[in-house]
Amino acid sequence: DGRNQVDSLTATIEKATASIQELDSKIEKLTAAVNQNEADLSAATEVRHKEHEDYLANDKELVEAIDTLQRAIAVLEKALKKGSSLIQAVATPEMQGVMRSLSVIIDAASVGSESKKKLAALLQAQDEDSMTQAPEAAAYETHDGSSSILDLLGDMLDKAEGQKADADKAEMTSRFEFEKVKQSLTNQIAFDNKQLDASRKGLAQQREVKATSEGDLEATTKELNEDIKYDGETHDDCETRAEEWDVSMKERAQE
Repeated sequence: DGRNQVDSLTATIEKATASIQELDSKIEKLTAAVNQNEADLSAATEVRHKEHEDYLANDKELVEAIDTLQRAIAVLEKALKKGSSLIQAVATPEMQGVMRSLSVIIDAASVGSESKKKLAALLQAQDEDSMTQAPEAAAYETHDGSSSILDLLGDMLDKAEGQKADADKAEMTSRFEFEKVKQSLTNQIAFDNKQLDASRKGLAQQREVKATSEGDLEATTKELNEDIKYDGETHDDCETRAEEWDVSMKERAQE
């Protein structure tokens, strides 16, 4: 009957209201999670881009340093094998070009400070020896007599190649770690967005259920109230007629 319908519709509305509140809270949390993960992904991508740019710049510097050191060693060895003095070898147009490149290497960040000092001292020694025509042995050795210029260049080459190998390894590791983070965040964002879509659809359905039930409750309540009013009026009318009948019967009996 009408009362049962009212009770049923009221329960449906209460249930839909609770679901709406729950879904609103879930959507809010999922939206915040998606926004945070997207921000984290954007930040990680920016950091990775900067790391890669730094790697490329450093790699370019190291490749140039390695190439120049290899050419310097090759030119010196070739000249010395032909019997040229170190001063004569350094004075050739080919070696002069390499020497200019070596000057650039001295200022490069990829070359250790100690190696920079030694190479600068050796190059300075060559400039002085070329002017004074000092003996070849003096020009060939460092000021402290520790190693030849070829030994120093070879040591610098080994260090530059080692730095490049380390940088390549670090770049590979950084790229791998970034791809893991990127994949994890991308998967989580996709999952949360899927949950968001489902929650929004569920929310729309529950709002529709609530709105429909509220409309039905209003109509049912109105109809029930009209029935109650009608029943009351009918009851009162019946009582009035019964009283009138009783009065009529008493009057007839008195006659």
